Amino acid sequence: MKGNIFAEIKNDIRSIIMPMLNMEIPLAVTETIEALWTDNLRPQIHAKKKTANSYTFTIALPAGISFKDFYSKQDYFKDAAGGNKVQADISQSGKMVILEIDTDMLGDYFKYDNNYPLKGVLPIPIGYSKRGLEVVDLTSLPHMLIGGTTGGGKSNAIHVVVNSLLNLSIAPMVVLVDLKMSEYSYLENRVVLVTNSNTACEALDRLVAEMRKRQLLLKQSGFVNIAKYNAKCKVKLHYIVLVIDELAELTEYHITNHKFGLPGDNVITINDEFINNVREELKNA
Repeated sequence: MKGNIFAEIKNDIRSIIMPMLNMEIPLAVTETIEALWTDNLRPQIHAKKKTANSYTFTIALPAGISFKDFYSKQDYFKDAAGGNKVQADISQSGKMVILEIDTDMLGDYFKYDNNYPLKGVLPIPIGYSKRGLEVVDLTSLPHMLIGGTTGGGKSNAIHVVVNSLLNLSIAPMVVLVDLKMSEYSYLENRVVLVTNSNTACEALDRLVAEMRKRQLLLKQSGFVNIAKYNAKCKVKLHYIVLVIDELAELTEYHITNHKFGLPGDNVITINDEFINNVREELKNA
């Protein structure tokens, strides 16, 4: 009983003193840990670091508490520390857990300079983080899915990606499938713009054939990717980027009713003749 009284007095003093010292967030984290775990099975704060806009806590987990279990409580820490006015992130560093509470929230829109660092072969800006503008090399993630709700900015992201690629000193060939026929007409002379479902299936067929041809070429040449091939060979392989806006528009009907070429079929190269044929079909569609 005496121990409980002392614990209550300690908590009361802590709840008064810590806010006076502008330590509301450490208090919130401590109280959340105490509320979620019992005394004999409670994570312990080993260290905390304060910056102008954030707190970082280094926390040790006792035997019986997994990182997955602690991570699942992330929303509790976020709500206690400030709700939608803070960002809570939990990561793992060896046996320790790192909990970061950040009060400097990212905005909804950012302007960025076109002179961002062009690192890699096909660099594209993908968004903002605490580090600033995030730029990735598309060759390091050759398959990318942009998801989101209606009006969430998926097509805007595609505009950024495509125009960033086209503005490179050595731009790749961009095949852009837009079955909605509403977004990309201004790029018609800069990309292979496909707005017809049948032509889209043919384009996919040709791209698969070109991919098989390149796979065979790389195998026979002893190279594992285009970058290493281009570094050693005089005749360079241009990068090809396929972009499909609204993949759902390319329905199962279109796929199942089109006979795609198999690896053993005659290979048709994506070249100027193919591009001109696609554009002629689009004009006549």
